[in-house]
Amino acid sequence: KKMKDKAYEILGKTISGVIIKETQRNSPPYHQLFLMFDDHTSYEFYSDATIYPTGGVDKMSFREVYRYMGEQMKTVFHAVQDPDSGKVAYGTDSL
Repeated sequence: KKMKDKAYEILGKTISGVIIKETQRNSPPYHQLFLMFDDHTSYEFYSDATIYPTGGVDKMSFREVYRYMGEQMKTVFHAVQDPDSGKVAYGTDSL
């Protein structure tokens, strides 16, 4: 499966909503997560596994997020902007 890698387009946008949807049929995509932005655009993530919101907002750096649960989970995609330099890294680029 080719991953759509334009998640960098959401950097700098202001999130105004989060919507999680679940299929009513037995066909993919089974779950969708939409980030809604204040400029009336959205970005979709989808999964064959259940997506759950977890807890509240945590203060974590990019490096902390990459390391979080690192023995169980691996990063397969990222789209991040360094707040100091403004440099964008996405796809399989390293920070």
